[in-house]
Amino acid sequence: MQKQKQNDEERGRELQELRAELASSAEARQKIERKMNRLRDDNALLESRQKELKATIQKLLQSRDDFINAYRESTCEMSRSIETRDRKLSLLSEKLNSHIMLFDSIEKEALSIKQVMDSVKDLISHKEELGTCISES
Repeated sequence: MQKQKQNDEERGRELQELRAELASSAEARQKIERKMNRLRDDNALLESRQKELKATIQKLLQSRDDFINAYRESTCEMSRSIETRDRKLSLLSEKLNSHIMLFDSIEKEALSIKQVMDSVKDLISHKEELGTCISES
């Protein structure tokens, strides 16, 4: 009977140890499950942020492409505008040179006419003097 009592006590201790081990195991399993749930939540959050970042990157790339296209278009327009302005300036320069040459020609012609007029006046004065000299004689 004593042996049986010892066996019962030993089995009771073993049972308590097993229960304590089971409780410890259950607690460890719960901790692991909580940690896994946190990791799943973190993973879902990271995946969501990754999608947001990918969308942001795509928007940035599209914005960059739009900017480059707008820059190219404005550069082409500006280049065309500069070429048009240069052509207009060239035409105006040619017209200005043409007018300057015309004014130079008119000035030379006016000078020639003045010389002819001066010569005619001198000739008339000379003839009048001759006429006066002849009438006085």
